[in-house]
Amino acid sequence: MTTQSIIKAVYGPYYGTDTRALRTLMASLRRKIEKNPAKPEYIFTEIGIGYRLRGE
Repeated sequence: MTTQSIIKAVYGPYYGTDTRALRTLMASLRRKIEKNPAKPEYIFTEIGIGYRLRGE
């Protein structure tokens, strides 16, 4: 998913383009679900695009 589509879905269409809150949210989520957040197994950052979930 693109960063902007996630921001719009989570924070609403009028939030803007600031990605700091989303990066903080994703880091917190990784700390909760990943064995080693530095080497994610479930949520991957796609630089310049957004985030990708592991396919089953």
